[in-house]
Amino acid sequence: FPTSHYAKAIYTALLVGGVNLAAGAIPLGSSSGAASVAVGIVARTLTASFAALALALLYFDLRARSAGRAPRSNPEHQYPRDVD
Repeated sequence: FPTSHYAKAIYTALLVGGVNLAAGAIPLGSSSGAASVAVGIVARTLTASFAALALALLYFDLRARSAGRAPRSNPEHQYPRDVD
């Protein structure tokens, strides 16, 4: 699967953009019917939630991976000590 952080970001952007584009192509909420407007609101709410979740997962994944590579500045306190 993705081999670099840039590839993950590009794949996530393409996935989120594709879902939003597909949901936007459905002509819901553009007519004056109450049912159409309600379904359009639900569809856009779900796609916005999906986009937020996907981007948050990408952010925290990349942040955790970069934190694992950082060198320790003070190796003396690497392990917690038992203080009474």
